[in-house]
Amino acid sequence: MKEAIPEDIAIAILWRLPVGACIARFCCVQKTWYHLLSDPSFITQKLSSSGSEHQIMIKRYTSQNSKSPPIYTLHSPDTLEPLTPSAGLPLPFFDPAKPRHPKQQQYFEIEGYCHGLFCIFDHAAERLILWNPATSETKIPPPSSIYNPYDYTFHAAWFGFDSQTNDYKVMQLLIFHHDGVGCYSGLVVYSLRHDSWRKFDGDHFPVKSSRQIPQFRKGKLYWWSWGVGLRFDSLDMTSEVFQHVHVTRVGINRDM
Repeated sequence: MKEAIPEDIAIAILWRLPVGACIARFCCVQKTWYHLLSDPSFITQKLSSSGSEHQIMIKRYTSQNSKSPPIYTLHSPDTLEPLTPSAGLPLPFFDPAKPRHPKQQQYFEIEGYCHGLFCIFDHAAERLILWNPATSETKIPPPSSIYNPYDYTFHAAWFGFDSQTNDYKVMQLLIFHHDGVGCYSGLVVYSLRHDSWRKFDGDHFPVKSSRQIPQFRKGKLYWWSWGVGLRFDSLDMTSEVFQHVHVTRVGINRDM
């Protein structure tokens, strides 16, 4: 019978593994490893210390008339050397049988990213997808039953990590229509841990007017708001509170 790996050595090994590998490959080795990798404190510490594991993702567009999706490749942040084949990462959520959305030049729109996970909107299927390119795993949130899907259209989404509950959240902005015209908006929240949707509890949220991907930093999302002057908006993923950060205009002093 083989001798078991000492617990302190096992913890040291697991601590040094990439986040994707930890979750995808080692949870099922034995129960003690599963409990360790599922422990909220371990997850929080691991995610907060994973800054040195960053990689750069490059998205290459195909021609507008092509039936192929964009090509995603991973690269070293220091040398930009490719870490994946030139053919690109496998897209397990791509179905070539589905036609491209007639009003979109792309199959997929990246709505956000956090800890190596990407939140993508699939225009052809009109659905959100959570994608881990390191492990090729995907999670498709179930359809929300809060509102009638024929009453609204998808407008935007925010994606981030709530460190207090160790949960990934998607906050989806919806535009409701009356007589074919968008008249008001609503917000619903998806919990990856509970795999369910709920209504947004707050009474204030901005319209994400730009297609800029929000940046996740220390529990908050930040993005530039176009069309409203010099302003950044932020979203705390734990309290689910939106805030405005006004930026002072800096220009040339013409009197000098």
